[in-house]
Amino acid sequence: MDIPHEKLTVMYRNLVTVRKLYDTLFDLYRNSSGKGNFVAGEGEEAIPVAICANLKRDDSYKPNFRQSMCLFAKEGYELADVFGGSLFDAERGYLGFSLALGEDVGVYTGFAVSAQMRKTDQVCVCTFGEGTASKGAVHEAMVTAAAWKLPIVFVLQNNKYCGGTRYSKVYGFEDLSERAKGYGIPGRNVDGNDVIATYEVVKEFVDRARSGGGPGLIVAETYRLSPYFERAPGEPVIEEYRPPGELEEARKNDPIPRYQKTLKDMGLLTDEDISRVEGEIEQEIAKAMSDGRQRPRVDYDQYVKYAVAEL
Repeated sequence: MDIPHEKLTVMYRNLVTVRKLYDTLFDLYRNSSGKGNFVAGEGEEAIPVAICANLKRDDSYKPNFRQSMCLFAKEGYELADVFGGSLFDAERGYLGFSLALGEDVGVYTGFAVSAQMRKTDQVCVCTFGEGTASKGAVHEAMVTAAAWKLPIVFVLQNNKYCGGTRYSKVYGFEDLSERAKGYGIPGRNVDGNDVIATYEVVKEFVDRARSGGGPGLIVAETYRLSPYFERAPGEPVIEEYRPPGELEEARKNDPIPRYQKTLKDMGLLTDEDISRVEGEIEQEIAKAMSDGRQRPRVDYDQYVKYAVAEL
């Protein structure tokens, strides 16, 4: 697939921005009251970046809960949205997410129903993990989407662990894209740490859904380099479920250095570019944090009125 060079470099900037956002938000967490837990998705950034590169402003995207801040990469959003107001915005296709994982998949399937009824060319991409994929609400949504040929693409983000349980202990087969056969929809497995490969598969499935071809299931293989969650400062996170050496081996497949090498080989990136881009992104995040904090908080009555008007 011939991807414009500008898009390739934009995806690189977004990839690095996501990683630096994790660091920035974790610092904010550590310097706050320290209550609750902090979740990050270090190592999984290539998937949301590749998805957002394929979506229009009014398309809908539900990122996995670890990548909610990645919406800045979608057309219509900006970096300051991460730090201020609310990312919930029906007009821009983000309908929030449920802490009861999987329950929100039906909501986004409803977006696809709406797009089909209104005869728009809008598409929804709905992402969830391999643990969430076994919940009843997810099955029900996918059965409905398949039966009605809805314009939605389901992305199962397989980071190998359902919490602290290896996914192979939950599933009786290796390739989770085989599940698509049970719904009667196309399924594809892709290396989710390969930005270009993921972009190409997502584009194929999104274009198909947009043209009336119905839903599909993409299984993006990746690995969570960060802990399942970070505790408050001083409270150690113990992850005994990972075999010795597995995390260190997985770091060799980190999507950022992999993509850097790819772009270097294509003549689109140099070591000087890498240093320059990282410096620019750090300044952009600092400005976005300042701008975002000055924004008014979301008025949810406004969204209720919008939803009623749409009905």
